[in-house]
Amino acid sequence: ADIQVENDDQTFKLADPIPEASPFRVSWLSENDMLPGGDHQQAEVPQTLDLAERARVAVHGLTQFLDRRQHYSTFGHGFFCTNPPVMVHDSGQSQNWGKAAEALILTRRMCGSQEHLDIQLDSLNGMMVYGLAKAQEPFPVPLARMLMALIALHDQYPDGHPPPELVAKIQSYTTALLDKLNVDPQENLAYFGSADRQWLREDEEMDLGVNGYWIQLFTGGTVLRALVLADQVPGIDVDKQRLSMLTDYLTDPRFWQPEAHAPMVVASDHGQFWGHHHSYCQALLGLLHYGHYLEDERTKEFVRRSYEYLRTYGLARIGLFGEGCTVGDMTFLATRLSQWGVGDYWEDVDQYTRNHLAELQVTDTTKIQPIVDTLAKPLDSLTIVDWWQNLETDDVLNRCRGIFLSDATHPTLIPLRPEHIPNRSCMQWVVCCTGNCTKAQHVVWDAITQFDDQTKMAQVHLLLNRAAPWLDVNSYLPYEGRVVIKNKQAENLLVRLPRWVDHQKVTCRANGQSQQFSWVGNYALIMQAEPGDELLIEFPMEEAIESHTLAWRQDAFWMESTRPPSSWGDLKPTTFRMELRGNTLVDIEPRDTRPGIPIYADRSPGKFRAQAPTHKVSRFIESP
Repeated sequence: ADIQVENDDQTFKLADPIPEASPFRVSWLSENDMLPGGDHQQAEVPQTLDLAERARVAVHGLTQFLDRRQHYSTFGHGFFCTNPPVMVHDSGQSQNWGKAAEALILTRRMCGSQEHLDIQLDSLNGMMVYGLAKAQEPFPVPLARMLMALIALHDQYPDGHPPPELVAKIQSYTTALLDKLNVDPQENLAYFGSADRQWLREDEEMDLGVNGYWIQLFTGGTVLRALVLADQVPGIDVDKQRLSMLTDYLTDPRFWQPEAHAPMVVASDHGQFWGHHHSYCQALLGLLHYGHYLEDERTKEFVRRSYEYLRTYGLARIGLFGEGCTVGDMTFLATRLSQWGVGDYWEDVDQYTRNHLAELQVTDTTKIQPIVDTLAKPLDSLTIVDWWQNLETDDVLNRCRGIFLSDATHPTLIPLRPEHIPNRSCMQWVVCCTGNCTKAQHVVWDAITQFDDQTKMAQVHLLLNRAAPWLDVNSYLPYEGRVVIKNKQAENLLVRLPRWVDHQKVTCRANGQSQQFSWVGNYALIMQAEPGDELLIEFPMEEAIESHTLAWRQDAFWMESTRPPSSWGDLKPTTFRMELRGNTLVDIEPRDTRPGIPIYADRSPGKFRAQAPTHKVSRFIESP
C-alpha cells in the first residue's frame, strides 16, 4: 500500500489523506469535470423500467461503497450475512478501482446526478496516484481498467477539448501497458505474464468449478479492449501489429477446447471452451472491440459463435448466467454484437435487461434489513478470514443501495447458505460485479435509440424509457403494449417491435391521426415525420408459460464455470415454470423457500395486467 512516486522523495500511502497542497492532487481536474454536459427536463412518464433512474441509484452506491479512509478506493466485498453488515478490502486491495471509476463516469452520463461529485474527484485523484505503482507491476489489468476510466472521462468533454494533461495520462498508461506485453518470436504471439504461465491451465476444483485458462484470457481480453479504445483517442497511437499478435494469442485453439463436443465439430473454431465464464467473456469483449475497430470479420464471427455457445449455460431466457459479472458481460456482448451488425440479439438484450440484470441491483435495502436482524451471524473474528483487511461497518446497508449482488445462479433467491461464513455466502457483493453490471446498463441505455444526423434517421431498438436529443421514448411495457415517441429531430424512424408482437395487430398514430408505416424485419418504418410529432404505437401484450431447465445445483455456491467440480456428483436439473408478459418474468415456480434475499418477489401476473402507473421525473439529456 506504500507507493514511492517516481522522481520524488514523497511516499503515498492508501491510508493517508491527500493534502490540498500535495503533488498527488492534480490541478487540471475539478468537480465540474465530473459532471457531463446536458440539460434536465421535467416529464411525467410511465413508471416502468427506466435505466436512467437505475443509474441515479447506482451513482449513490458507486460513491458510497468506497473507503473514505483510503482515498475513496474500492472495497472488495460487502457481506449481508453478518450483523452488522460489513465491507472489507481483500488481498487484491484496489485492483478494481478503475472499473468502479469508469462505471461512475458512465452512470452520471445516463442521469446527470450531482450526488457526491467531491467524492468522485478525490477517488480519481487517489486512483491516478495508485496507478503509478500499477504501471511498474507486471500484472496489467488494474492499469487497463484505469485507462478505460480516463478514456470515458476524456469522451465526456462536450467541447472536444479535454485537458492536455488528461491526454498525456492516457498516453502514459497506454505506453506502460504495451511495455508489459511479451512477444513470443517463435509463434509470433504477444501475451502478458511470465513465459511459464503462457499455456498453463488451472485444473484445481473450486466451489464454482474449474477455472481453466482463465487468467490468460481475462488479462489479455481486458487489456486488448483498453488498448483498442486508447487508439481511438486523438493523439494516441497504438502499435496495430502488437494488437494483432495479442488477438492471435487470445484466439489460439489451445484455449478453446470444451469439456466435450461432437467429434465432427472443430470446437476451437466456434469459441467453445471450459473454464471461468467471466474471464472468457472478458476475452470476447476485447476481441469484439478489436474486430469492430479494425474490421476483422473472422474475429467478429468467432465472438458471435462463442457468445451463442455461452448462452446455452444457465437460463438465457431471463439473463441468469451464474455470476453478476457474467450477466453484465453477456448483456454487454449481446448489445454490441447487435449495434455493430455482427448479429441480431436485441431480443436477448431485452430479456437480460428486464429480468436478472434488473433484479440483481439493490434498490431497496429495507428488504435486506430483516434478514440481517434475524438470521445473520454476529461479526467476529471467526467469520472473517485473515486476508480481509480494514473492515467497515458504518451504515453499510444504506451505502450499498444501488450496487449489484454477485450471485446469479439461483433463479428465485440469493440464499443464505448453511456454511454462513462470508467467503461461502451468496449474500454478498464483489466489487467487480457492480462495475460490470452498471457498465452493461449504460451500453443498453445508449443503444435504446440511435440517430444519424446526416440522414435524419432515428432507430429505436428497445422499447425502454429514454430521453435523447433527437427523440424521447416512453414505454408502457409490460403493463400495456403501448409506446409513445416524442420526436424532436428525426425525419424517418425505424422502431423495433419485440419478437412476440403480432405485426398484424400493430397500430400507429401521429398526433392522434392514423399513421402509415411499413415493416423492415421487426422494425416499423415511419416516414416523413416532423419535429414535435407524438407517435403512439400500440399492440396487444402477449403472455406465455414456458418451461426451462437449469442443471446448476441450487444448494451450491454460485456457478460461473463450464466444468463443475466432481463434488457435484450426479446433477439433478430443476425445471422451472416461468410465466412471462412480453419478455418480463412475472412469476416463476418452484420458488426457493430457504432463508435469503428473494428475487422476483415483487412480480406477479396480476400486477402487470393493470394500467401502467406514471410519475414525474427530471430527465437528463446528455449533450450530443
